[in-house]
Amino acid sequence: MKPWGNVIVVLGLGLAAAGCGFSDGGPDWAKGAVGGSVGSSVGGGGGTVDYLHDVKPLLQGCVGCHSTMATNYPLSSGLADDMADYNATVAQLDTTTPDNSNLLLYASNNGVNHTGGGPWPQGSAEYDLILQWIADGTLFDSGTGGGGGGGGGTFPANPVYADIKVHLQSCATTGCHATATGYRLTLNLTDDAADHASTLNWIDLGAPSNSLLLRKATQQAGHPLKVFDVGSTPYDQLLTWISQGAPLN
Repeated sequence: MKPWGNVIVVLGLGLAAAGCGFSDGGPDWAKGAVGGSVGSSVGGGGGTVDYLHDVKPLLQGCVGCHSTMATNYPLSSGLADDMADYNATVAQLDTTTPDNSNLLLYASNNGVNHTGGGPWPQGSAEYDLILQWIADGTLFDSGTGGGGGGGGGTFPANPVYADIKVHLQSCATTGCHATATGYRLTLNLTDDAADHASTLNWIDLGAPSNSLLLRKATQQAGHPLKVFDVGSTPYDQLLTWISQGAPLN
């Protein structure tokens, strides 16, 4: 295990600039509701788009900033409080003119100054999913398993890097780990092999829960802010990946 070094901001936190986005739609388990892609849940996915199954996975790349920084869009640590996060998200919508929703204006960086950039450009699958969610009535839980089109949406028992990459997305920005020393990631996680190799330096395969990747994110080891809690979904999924040997693929 290497020393943490002079890393000032870790795992989705930016004291100067913070990112909250995806370079792609994320792994299969995080796309749509119960499987399929984000795009498949928009127009023909076979179900109604809802918060719990469809929208919440898209917010994994935002929570590192919006659960720790002072913003007008607060989210709970690790998206642990579904109802509070749902209400906060609905408050960012304009159901009369959906394209004017703050959630979309900021996520697409359209005419606003979003320090997280524009992770969901206009016309992207994520952007269109939010439009469909509004059209479907901004439901919390549709009871239909979401609009992802069916299939297995649970986190895999033997995850690979692509399955946990979603939890690192908001780290890989200018001002965070795309420019930091120590734990260095490529901007927007564009090089899986390099980012995987870098991440391996901060995990402990012999004692997964002692991995600095987890201890820093949960503020157990000298980190200025907490990214997620022990026992939260991001923590448990990263812990599972490390316990399985942290494979690239």
